[in-house]
This record gives sequence, structure tokens and C-alpha cells, in this order.
Amino acid sequence: MVNRIYKTNKQFAVPFEINDNLLLNQQICNLTAGDTEESSVYTVNEIMESTGTLIPNSHINEIQSVVLNPNDNIRSFGALAIMESMAYIMERLCSPTGVQSSSDYPYRAAVLVAQYYNKEFWDDLFKVLALYDVSLLNSDPGVCFIDIAKKSLVEN
Repeated sequence: MVNRIYKTNKQFAVPFEINDNLLLNQQICNLTAGDTEESSVYTVNEIMESTGTLIPNSHINEIQSVVLNPNDNIRSFGALAIMESMAYIMERLCSPTGVQSSSDYPYRAAVLVAQYYNKEFWDDLFKVLALYDVSLLNSDPGVCFIDIAKKSLVEN
């Protein structure tokens, strides 16, 4: 944006019109970040992958996202819920007596998704943390999380 402003003799209108690449990046971030709206009691009854169509560009036309409970109490599951779940586990490991009880969503969302595929998975917090960590290394963490969960948690 700064380069575009300099090319126009430092004259520009506010709001400044952003370019298509920035809009595309914002859209991808919004689709992969997911929801963080709190819900004190949340259960995962259904997990569905959804395809979001992106603004026209020469690189990518669509991106997958994860939808929890598409028919009731719907949430988009992504990086933000995974990060909050990871932080909540770390808090519990570092200060078991000082941790406060938190809402199921987003603070236990990733655990609830993992339990959807394998009820016993929650027993080993370090496996859960490893799954969070691997997912967050991916550009689409929610989809990566459920892909790994489906492939490895169901088989065990």
C-alpha cells in the first residue's frame, strides 16, 4: 500500500482501496481462523468439511474449512479454537491448582473434536498437545486437525 501511495505523489483517498491479494489473504485467514464465540457447555455431535469459494485469483479457487454441529449450535473450527485449547492445556499443566474452569468452546473445542473420533485420546495430554502443534504448523489448521484425527485416532 505504501508503494502505491508513493506512486501517486502521496495523494490518496480514505478509506484506501486494498488490492485483491490482500483481500484474498484476509478471506483465507477468516476461513481458517474459525470462531471463538464462547459457549459454556458445548458438545460435538457432527463434524462437516465445507468448501469456501475465494475471490477470483490465479492461485487458489477454494479452501476447506471445518464446521461443527452444522444443524445446531454451529461453530467454525480452526486455528483460534486450537490455540485456545492448547493454551488451556498448558495452563492446566503448569498450574494444576491455580487454573480456572473455562468454557467448553473455544477452550476445550479441540479436545471435544478429538474425542468425537476417539474417546480415550484425551487421557494423554502430551498427545493432544502434539496434535495441536502439528495442526498449527499447517496453513489450514482445522482441516489438518480433523484429517489427522480421522486417520490416526480412529485406527487406535
